[in-house]
Amino acid sequence: MLKIIFKVFSIFTFFFTLIFTFSIGEIFYNSIDGTDFYRYFRYIEYFNGSIETPSREQGLFYFWFVSIFIDLYDQYYLADKWEYIYSSAIQLANFILYLVGVLGLFIFMKSKKINSLNIFFALTLLNIFPPVFGGRLIMKPEMLAFALFPWILLGIDKYFEQKNIISLIIVCPLLAIIATSKGTVFLLTASAILFIYLVKVYAVNRKEFEAFWGKDLGEAASLFRWNTEKAGKVMNE
Repeated sequence: MLKIIFKVFSIFTFFFTLIFTFSIGEIFYNSIDGTDFYRYFRYIEYFNGSIETPSREQGLFYFWFVSIFIDLYDQYYLADKWEYIYSSAIQLANFILYLVGVLGLFIFMKSKKINSLNIFFALTLLNIFPPVFGGRLIMKPEMLAFALFPWILLGIDKYFEQKNIISLIIVCPLLAIIATSKGTVFLLTASAILFIYLVKVYAVNRKEFEAFWGKDLGEAASLFRWNTEKAGKVMNE
């Protein structure tokens, strides 16, 4: 009985902190004041048709995603409320990406046979962890990597468990999106994957794993060329 109470409490605490932190951001923080907003603002101008090219180095996927929510808010609010429109749209877009990442983390930890009580406790801490909470408040491409990374780990894990190359093929587009979003983010992501799975790589079919990286680099190169053509600048960060 006590175990059930603790489990219910952990689930309630997780959802409470999730909704509470989102509400706090919506009420008290203006995302327009965030770092690099006006630098990234050119991407929004590009997607609403104001300019022909953003002339910036980041990939376009994250900013395209944010622009969808800005367009949605534009339909229901007056133009003179543009700061509220942009701030709310940014935070909602980041919140959706955060939910995708949290769901991936939950499934990943469950696959590792971690107790649900411990999972919800860890995710509750993540909800209130200052760097993560801060990232949800501003226009930040790293939120895209947060959303996709757990699903990449799940796909690679499934490959090692079932020796099914399809799992790696599914993971490739996700890694390619991260690779073209921001160079430093991809470097950290690739380093983490190699660190986690380096030992297992030597115990499996090396050709399949090398083919996976080859396919991913090929897709990343294609996305890189497309981003460069659209953005008008080589991604060098």
